[in-house]
Amino acid sequence: MEIFKKCLSISLIFLLGCWGCKKKDEPVQNPETIPPIVEVGTRKLIPVQLGSGKSKIIITYTPLFAILKLTHEDGGSIAMTYDKMGKPAELERLKNNETISGTSYELDEKGRIIKGNTYKVKGNKYTQTGFYELDYNTNNQVIKVSYFDANERKTAEQEKKYNETGSLNYEKSTTTSLNYDYDLKNGLFKQSNYVWLLQLEKENNLFPSGMNLFLSEHHNIQLCNELLNPGMNQSFDYVFNKDGYPETINATIEGVKSSVKVVYKEL
Repeated sequence: MEIFKKCLSISLIFLLGCWGCKKKDEPVQNPETIPPIVEVGTRKLIPVQLGSGKSKIIITYTPLFAILKLTHEDGGSIAMTYDKMGKPAELERLKNNETISGTSYELDEKGRIIKGNTYKVKGNKYTQTGFYELDYNTNNQVIKVSYFDANERKTAEQEKKYNETGSLNYEKSTTTSLNYDYDLKNGLFKQSNYVWLLQLEKENNLFPSGMNLFLSEHHNIQLCNELLNPGMNQSFDYVFNKDGYPETINATIEGVKSSVKVVYKEL
């Protein structure tokens, strides 16, 4: 009997020892850690500053993200006024906060701009300089601009065509013929409204070296090809931020190279 008890004790000790070894050999199970989801490239951005120093341009917006004002460091600016429905009413070009020229707009029943009445200002005197009329396609894109002088005589006409993404890719008038090429990234002004109108009103657009940046609405302009005067060509390449918007614009305008940094704010 005594021998049986000793054998039983030894067996129990052996089994407990084996169980303890197994427990030590098993890996420690930590609670599963799920890494946070970081979405890249999903922010909506609008540019609020282009360039720096003497070439700096500050851009402000309406609550509906239509461009309200572009202000150049040299005192020049372009200001937009909108009606209570958020439709363009007037564009003014200013120098040191004094209006020097502008355009007032007429709209049709669909809220589309059909006429722009142009004027210049000297002192307190406003002088009508002419007007232009717009024709649209079924996608509400401007396909023709007819220009008239103050005596209502037609002075010029411009045709416009668009690619499948909605970007302007061809313009033709009696004096110019332009082709435009684009990338497929987020356009500089993708989240801004009525950029096409500011492209139409491209006189003194304030951008460095006359860069045609208002074309970068849906996607970014890569080439402005002047078919009748190749020496006037503009080409662009970009460095993009993590959200796919251009943060550096490298341009060659009429053979002269320049670079512009872009500052954004998130919507």
